[in-house]
Amino acid sequence: MDDEPGTRRPFSPTKVTTKPKIRGDLSTRMLLRALAFAVGILELLLTRPFVDYWMDIAAVDDDVELHSWVYTVARLEGIVFILWALKGGCSQSDE
Repeated sequence: MDDEPGTRRPFSPTKVTTKPKIRGDLSTRMLLRALAFAVGILELLLTRPFVDYWMDIAAVDDDVELHSWVYTVARLEGIVFILWALKGGCSQSDE
């Protein structure tokens, strides 16, 4: 179809991707995954000192008592970070 005045091109939908892509170059993504892996290991192996350190920074009062489930959730978060970091290293679809 020629681009003459008064003529329209037919609508052509663009390709829609469902998986969001991480912005940035490969070295940035690798750094984020390495950081997530390191934090995950710390959360998994040193759960109580890791959580207590961040709670000391975040808390206004010096006397903060945490529920026991907080440490379990921190361990689960560490596992999620480790799995996310390892899954990204094996990905074949990085474009």
